[in-house]
Amino acid sequence: MVVKRVPRSQDSGTVSDPVRSVTAFVVLTADPTDPLILLARRMKLFDCGALMVEGSPPAIVSERDLLRAIADGQGHLLAKDLATPSALSVDADADIGEAAALMVMAQVRHLLVEDGERFGIVSMRDLVEPLLASALQ
Repeated sequence: MVVKRVPRSQDSGTVSDPVRSVTAFVVLTADPTDPLILLARRMKLFDCGALMVEGSPPAIVSERDLLRAIADGQGHLLAKDLATPSALSVDADADIGEAAALMVMAQVRHLLVEDGERFGIVSMRDLVEPLLASALQ
């Protein structure tokens, strides 16, 4: 299922606000058997840096994953081969600052956000504005 990431209507928030306030819960998804070229086309079409690979739990494929596979001559791989199988996640009630710290420590640009039964994705880009706003106060 392909779903376009929709903009959030809420303000940017602050470092202590819950990460759900800057998380997209309507995200671009992929089936585990989707080929790399289809993933790349979806990301380009929807101007998205990562997508969620359906499964339990879901996984993430990022632009960086696609680039590495292509550079390594592995353009034949499927979403399940590229996806980070145990992608880091954070609870939707965690602070924005906590999510940012986890990303920096793990050297990743995207986190899954768990909110009950639903998942979303938050990117470092999503966190920059509230982090800057808090730093400039």
